[in-house]
Amino acid sequence: MGRHVDQLRTALNTAYEAAGRPTLSRLVRLGLEQFPQEKISDSTISNWLLGRATPGPSHARYFFVLTDFLQHQAKLKDNTYRSQPRSGWQKLLADAQAERNRGRGGRHLASAVAVETGPVTLPAAPAGFTGRTEVLHDIMKWLRPGLPTSPNEDPALAVIAVAGMGGVGKTALALHAAHQARARGWFTGGILSADLRGYSPGPPAEISTIVDLFLLRFGFKNSDLPASTEQKLDAWRTITGQLAAEGRPLLVVLDNVHTAGQAAQLLPSSPHRALITSRQMLSAVLAYRIGLGPLTPDDAVALLDKALRTGGSGDERVTDQRADALRLAELCGHLPLALRIIAALLRDDRRRPLTNQADDLADARTRLQAMQYDDVDDQGRPLAVDASIDLSYRHLSAAQVRAFRLRSHLIWRACGSR
Repeated sequence: MGRHVDQLRTALNTAYEAAGRPTLSRLVRLGLEQFPQEKISDSTISNWLLGRATPGPSHARYFFVLTDFLQHQAKLKDNTYRSQPRSGWQKLLADAQAERNRGRGGRHLASAVAVETGPVTLPAAPAGFTGRTEVLHDIMKWLRPGLPTSPNEDPALAVIAVAGMGGVGKTALALHAAHQARARGWFTGGILSADLRGYSPGPPAEISTIVDLFLLRFGFKNSDLPASTEQKLDAWRTITGQLAAEGRPLLVVLDNVHTAGQAAQLLPSSPHRALITSRQMLSAVLAYRIGLGPLTPDDAVALLDKALRTGGSGDERVTDQRADALRLAELCGHLPLALRIIAALLRDDRRRPLTNQADDLADARTRLQAMQYDDVDDQGRPLAVDASIDLSYRHLSAAQVRAFRLRSHLIWRACGSR
């Protein structure tokens, strides 16, 4: 038996003895009452007390309920018993679990209750993510559950809102941050994500549909889903409340939000966190806000370089034609979407010089037509800058449409007079 496993066994037995040695069947009932889907038996608890086994991620929720119960009973029966906080038990469990896995030749678990304790529905991490160092630092600072790290932070503020124009890389930034948080083991309650389709070709997602998906991830069966939207939201709030009581923070990622009202009822409160993206500022939502702009010229060129080298192609065009790469990035407005489209076109023709591709974009009147690729992204959206602009255009008011058309007409005339 390793040192950390023995420390966990000793702490658990001390609490068990101080609690008056409740019967194992009583402790099993405690688990079944709160987690009827988990397989807990007398032998499960006996093996923990004897140090023969260590609670794994699937039993972590019950383990903390068990230690809370034992410590409460111990305080009632023995005033000398010194209980320890949930964080103490989390560290004991983390260290013991990591030691067990190393002993089996398994992977080292760097954090307590492994990140997989709760459901995770994140899409894959964005490939070739580049730049955004300062913005990412702020997001990670605000995402981390727990006490604020500076006087300017509000411990009750649980939402981070990223706003910016279509194609600026909001989704990639949010997913990159969420995957980093997952790797650090911050959200033991789980990480749920959903595309609310606020700026998509089809209709926006219904709140009831998104809540259904979340409830199913937490063990609901289709036949058990509440009938009305309000009942579903009540069930969702019950889950987030229970997770908070267990000290298991949850992260909710809501992408492509159109209005504050579309997301508001899905947002959990502290200690949970929510990360939302939108083309609007969503000022009605109380949140930390980040206005995302285009990449810097150097980061834009780095993104183009990474995209061309995808799959170990060894494409050296950006390195060999640096000045042309900078020009190409500028003509793309340093927008990640435009840069990825151009990279796809260049991957199809590996002999094409960057200057030729830049020349195709030189005429502002035809530039948008040149920034498209006959395919869709991983969310089914066309790889075309004009399609992204069109999705924003559809949501403009009548006055905004008139102003947009007037500005476009003036730009067109100015380009034609050159």
